[in-house]
Amino acid sequence: MLANRMKQRREALELSIETMALWTHIPLERYITFEANEVLPETSEIVLLARHLGCTVPYLLGLVDAPQKAFVEVDLSPDEQRFLEAYQAGRIPQWMLNWIEKSAERSQKRQRRK
Repeated sequence: MLANRMKQRREALELSIETMALWTHIPLERYITFEANEVLPETSEIVLLARHLGCTVPYLLGLVDAPQKAFVEVDLSPDEQRFLEAYQAGRIPQWMLNWIEKSAERSQKRQRRK
């Protein structure tokens, strides 16, 4: 199921295998084994693949039928991409992460009141 869904999403996005390998930083030979259903990706690789394929992990695993589009890095502005890269590398201070979380909570509360 995973191999088929990966290939279907990649083709729907009109991306080559080479592009997916490049974007995900997964060696091309390894990526090919995923789509050929020869090797099962590691959990961290599945999460990464879902992000770049614009779908959820449950969709890739065949647990749900709808891709439920998730954002992909190409949808982000350059500043958002830099922030995401810093977050993934653990370079965002904890105080800033706490502030972002509290800001998001306040925003959600305001939206519910409307």
